[in-house]
Parts: sequence; structure tokens; C-alpha cells
Amino acid sequence: MSSVDCEAAKRLAARSREELGDSEEEVKINFVVPLLEALGHSRLRFEHRQKDIVLREGLPRGAAAVVEAKRYGEPLDRHLGQLERYASEERCLLAAITNGDEVRVYAPMWPNAPSFEECLVWELRREDLGDPNAFFKLEGILSEEAMASGRAAAWVGERQAEVEEAWRQTRSFRAEAERERRYLEGKIAEVERKMAELEAERQRLRDELGNVAAGETRAIESLWARCHLRRREPRRPEAQGPERAAGAAAGREGEGGAEEGARKRAAAWTEEDLGNRATEFQRRILAAFVQANSRCLGLKEVAQAARLSVQEAWGALSRFTLSVRAGKKEPLLEIEKTSGKERAARGVLVSISEKYWATIERLYRA
Repeated sequence: MSSVDCEAAKRLAARSREELGDSEEEVKINFVVPLLEALGHSRLRFEHRQKDIVLREGLPRGAAAVVEAKRYGEPLDRHLGQLERYASEERCLLAAITNGDEVRVYAPMWPNAPSFEECLVWELRREDLGDPNAFFKLEGILSEEAMASGRAAAWVGERQAEVEEAWRQTRSFRAEAERERRYLEGKIAEVERKMAELEAERQRLRDELGNVAAGETRAIESLWARCHLRRREPRRPEAQGPERAAGAAAGREGEGGAEEGARKRAAAWTEEDLGNRATEFQRRILAAFVQANSRCLGLKEVAQAARLSVQEAWGALSRFTLSVRAGKKEPLLEIEKTSGKERAARGVLVSISEKYWATIERLYRA
């Protein structure tokens, strides 16, 4: 009985595609036959019942193997049905298939395998034949000595147990992942449902808030109408300091008479006023609003963003005509009404007039 030839396997691993050839017949002659000879097989039966090579002579009953060659690089999965049929006809221990670049060995008599594809017990690339460890693994399955002595059958049994355990764990992992996937999809659906409910509730509350404001306005206007007077807002007391002065300025904006007339006569701000003619502090303040992407900011927020003190920011803001006097510019900035807690945290809330917001964004958008 011939011994295996590791050096011959190394030479096969080093051969190029051009040396092996592309056709099925070239792969069989230039690769399959030399490989089987390197594995110690000296009696090869060619084209036995349409099968490329059958290994049977000199081997015990049930230890045969069928070997199929395909054209170089041909996808082997396309031919597994044919290989399974040939293996069933020969009732063999092993079935091997190769395309000159990849070698696969199947155990077709595997009793518990759900499909022929899962009967795969070993696979390697042609270049792996240059590695003695990989070649001797193949020798333990497909060499003449291993098949004749029963060593191949024993190895196949051990390999089947190992692969069955791998498949069992694979199915377990997939089942666990599927359970987790379904659980998370259910949680996502629940969150989306709650979000939809919250959005509906928010819209309902907004509508209710609008109704409250509208009802308040109607009630107050009706009250003053019964007195045959226009609706009035209480006058706020004058105070010192940026925040109190801002509150007083906001109160004065609501006054009528000469103040309203001055507002109508006031000149509009031009793009040059907002750009070239603005002072450095004013430009930094306008840029702060644009960077914050908000028309309304607290005085403290403006000062911090513009890198100014609160007093410097207030001085620059005041020159933007927070209050209107005859012959001056119309208000570019307005004071918002805030609670004492919010004013303490953010300072006076200052809003840029919506009329000029697009121009300021265009000038100061980085």
C-alpha cells in the first residue's frame, strides 16, 4: 500500500491556474489525480457510471469514495445535488468535489444530517495543501491507508459528532436571537404607540391652551366694552438697572398716543445698518442670535455668547432702540414678558423683530 507524499501536495499547492487549466478534464488530470496519488491511491476507476473517479478497489465494504471534478473556479454549491445522487448510488463513505481551487469532503451516510449540505466534514483551499497540518488532516480522511484501516470511518464519526454539536449550538443561537429580536420589535411598537398617544395628547392640550387664551381675550374685551372703553394694560413702574429698565420699556411699548405716532414715523433698519454700520458689540450680539438659531434669548445668554459683560450687552442692545422716540429707528429688539424665576436664570428675554430676522440670518450665518 502506497504511502502519502507531502512534497507532491506542496507542489500542487504552488501550481498556477494556467498550469492546472480551466476545463473540467484539465482539473481532473492536472489536480485531482495527482492529489489522490499524493494521498496514496494507486488504483483509480475513471468514468465509472458517469462519475469522474470512484475509489473502491482494495478497500473494505462501505469504505468507498466518489470524487467529482468541475471546471476551475466553478461554484461547487451548484453541483451538490449531483454529488449527493452519485454518493447514494455508490453507497460510499465519502464524497469529494473540487474545482481546482477548493476541495470539499462530505459524509453522505450521516444518519442525523437534515440535508446533504450539512454533511460537510472538511474543506480547504488548494494553497492550504502546502501546510503539512492541513494536508495530514486531509490524509486522515481521504488517504488509501486511512480508508482501508477504518481510521477514516472513525474520524468521520468523531467529526459528525463535532459538527452536529456546532449545528445544535447554531440553531440555539438563532432561536435566542429570534426571541430577542421579537421582544425588541414589540417594545419598539409599544414605544411608538405611546409616542403617538402623547403626540395626540400634546395637540389636544395645545388646542385647549389656545381656547383658554381666546376665551380670556373675549372675556376681557367684553368686560371693557360694557364700560365703553378700549382694553387697557396696567402701567408698570419705572425702575433702574438693565432688567428693570427693560420691563419699564416693555410697558411703555404698550402705551398709545404720541408713542404710537412716533413708532409709525420711525425709519426702518436697512441692511447696511445691520451690517457695516453696526458697532462691533452689536455685530457680535446679532451673530449670537443666529448661532443659537433663535430669535429670542435671555440677556445673560446674549452676553455669554457674545463674550461681553451684561452691562456691555445691555448698552449695545439699547442703541438698537428698545423704546421708540420721535425721529428714531423703529424697534429692532423687543422685551418679552417673563416670570421672576426665568428672569433670574436667563435675564431679560430679548426678541429680534421677525421683520428683520431673515436679513440678520443672511448677514451673520457662518
